[in-house]
Amino acid sequence: MTKGFSTRPLTLGDRDAIETLYQTYGRGDSAHAFPSLFLWQEDMGLSLYLTGNLYALWSEWKGMWFFPCGSDGAKADFLRRLPPGTGVCYLTEADRACLDRTLPGTFTLAEAPGDSEYLYDRQEMIDLPGRRFAKLRNLYRRLEREHDLSIVPLTGETLPTVAAIAADWKGESTREGGVSGDRATALLLDHWTGLGASGVLLTLDGEPWAAAAGFPLGKDDFDCCFQKAKVNIPGVTEYLRAGLARLAPEEIRRFNYEEDLGLEGLRLMKTRLRPCAMITMYTGVKTG
Repeated sequence: MTKGFSTRPLTLGDRDAIETLYQTYGRGDSAHAFPSLFLWQEDMGLSLYLTGNLYALWSEWKGMWFFPCGSDGAKADFLRRLPPGTGVCYLTEADRACLDRTLPGTFTLAEAPGDSEYLYDRQEMIDLPGRRFAKLRNLYRRLEREHDLSIVPLTGETLPTVAAIAADWKGESTREGGVSGDRATALLLDHWTGLGASGVLLTLDGEPWAAAAGFPLGKDDFDCCFQKAKVNIPGVTEYLRAGLARLAPEEIRRFNYEEDLGLEGLRLMKTRLRPCAMITMYTGVKTG
């Protein structure tokens, strides 16, 4: 029992029910997509409340509920049952509007920049056009001049190579913010097929060097939940992202690179890569 609701761990068996609700009522964000929830359930301490017309996640790490996904009526019923002082997170602009319609004045909301998600245009990732992308384009071209590079789709046979790249990256990274993402990476590789994941591998001078992977969010969006390099030399990020965009299914138009967790370095990197849009997120506290 979590905050008055009976919750349990997520399993792959929940995928169809959650994805049906997400495709019907979701806001196109990564935070509420089933693969993302499944991958982050251990790092974020997630447990699931699921009915026929709504799902919500309690996060031990955040100490609050993910804003529920479902019909307006089901969400209002769920939120009414929360005691005053309970927090909710990952509200989009559309969720704010839903609260204004169904439960006006019940929650105090604040923008949560660390939860907001970065969106990138597919063609811009490939072409790096104009002055806005000049620095990124220069890094890309310099890497191309100085190294022998190739990009290939990830397969079951190359997943162990991705695990090795992730292990090297872990050794060089500084962990902040309370979640490492290590279990998320392990779950992605262990359940690659079941999650419908796909991605690319970058080989540099004959050596597997970097990889990027994720899953479709809807008809034309793709969630890039994994991007790591053995050593992130200048130009690798730009070249890898362009390769992922080139080999993505034809219908994909935008790439969601998720949130920055409020980490300054991650925010600077994601801003440097020139997002075409943001999914602004909010947190709320029930006041009545």
